[in-house]
Amino acid sequence: MANYWGNTPNKRTPNTGKTISAIPYFEEIPWAEGDEYYSAAADQASELADMAFRATMDSGYKQFLERKALEWHASHPEEGEYEGNFADENPQQPYPPTPDYDYIRRNTGQKAFAERFLSRFNPNALVPKVLPKLIDLVGSWHTTKNETGLISGLEFCKDHFNTPERMGMYRLLTLNAKSSFLEKQYTGDAKNYSALVPLVMYAQKKSKGIPYSAWDRDEIHYITHSKLVEAMTWHGEVPDPKLLLEARESALKFASGVKIGQSRSPISTHRLYSTTGTCYASMPEYVQVMLSQIWCAHPDNRTKYMVLDPLDWDAVPMPLIGIEPMFKPGTKSIPSLGQWG
Repeated sequence: MANYWGNTPNKRTPNTGKTISAIPYFEEIPWAEGDEYYSAAADQASELADMAFRATMDSGYKQFLERKALEWHASHPEEGEYEGNFADENPQQPYPPTPDYDYIRRNTGQKAFAERFLSRFNPNALVPKVLPKLIDLVGSWHTTKNETGLISGLEFCKDHFNTPERMGMYRLLTLNAKSSFLEKQYTGDAKNYSALVPLVMYAQKKSKGIPYSAWDRDEIHYITHSKLVEAMTWHGEVPDPKLLLEARESALKFASGVKIGQSRSPISTHRLYSTTGTCYASMPEYVQVMLSQIWCAHPDNRTKYMVLDPLDWDAVPMPLIGIEPMFKPGTKSIPSLGQWG
């Protein structure tokens, strides 16, 4: 059995010969093929990144030796050629880790998984026919606590995501680009799998009632898509609700074009704009979404399985305002109707 969570598994070449139904059932998904696409693309990208980084390091070392030679000749103008060896006296150090290595692998692998694998399926079929069964399956698996007494995300991966088929499922469960298989994340059943839902943790919570807070914060990156992890591990201070609401209204306004001064809908807009100088400026994108209560985190859209508070994963915060009428594009800003409902 390949060890996906320790040693690097052998490279795999995607099998592209299989025809897949555009409207699949869970049992029809060739999960291993999805992992092959991911791994092949991630391996190639990381190799290229390593080569480029090491070439840069080699060039820098060569320039260092040339400077040493120039410095020696400048300080010994009467002597001939240096009889020593600058490279022997100043050996090149081992290569440090390639910068952004994990990001490069994840970003490239996920892109290939989405574009070359998921795109072959009808997204309208994935939500009713595939995702519920996948969540039920993951929810039936056991969990293991680590020495802190919290559930270990790493051990969960070792215990359950340990075959090519299971790794294909893992690629879907931890995919950042939810729009690859969800057309509107803030409506209908798609809410259950939206960007604010940690799907592995959701499966366990739905099946066994295990709260998100039972998982080790330091290990959720193994089982959760990285953009949500960034929000769930944020350690900032939450501004006053009045300030959050005022800054939200400002960040949703069009700053240019024919709609300048008009507001985007907080119910359907997936991110804040023009946050410079506001309380949201330094926050990760999904922290902004949670605290401003827009898009999936809007009171009209949210569910109890979403992470709505970056500091208290199981909490459902009070609404910033008591009433949030649906408004049409082009209308003026919604006035504040009070804070915290």
